[in-house]
Amino acid sequence: MNIIYENKISNVGAYVDKFIAEKIILLFSEESVMTQIKEYSYTIKNKKVNGIIKEGQILKIDNECYKITAVGDIVQKNLEDIAHVTLKFDGSKVANFPGTLYLEDKKITKIHEGTIIQIIEL
Repeated sequence: MNIIYENKISNVGAYVDKFIAEKIILLFSEESVMTQIKEYSYTIKNKKVNGIIKEGQILKIDNECYKITAVGDIVQKNLEDIAHVTLKFDGSKVANFPGTLYLEDKKITKIHEGTIIQIIEL
């Protein structure tokens, strides 16, 4: 198992459930999240990406695994530069939005402060 990316949730916005209902998670850097969106987001610290993010890899939320089905053109750059990514759990095979990481259509596990997010290659 190769860990491509790992981070920890440092804050949970009060209204994240509004996006969870749409199968979307917003991850933003503590340093760059805008006040208007902070309450709808999970915040993380800037971390290095240790490889190329691609389809077929696994996104882990604590111990729950989700297959990556499509990768937007700027997902890698956004994670590396500003620690931001949108996660969409709808199983899309085509990346319709450049900053979105698409994952299998599966119930999203509960995320809390301290939850570990990883992208791994098996």
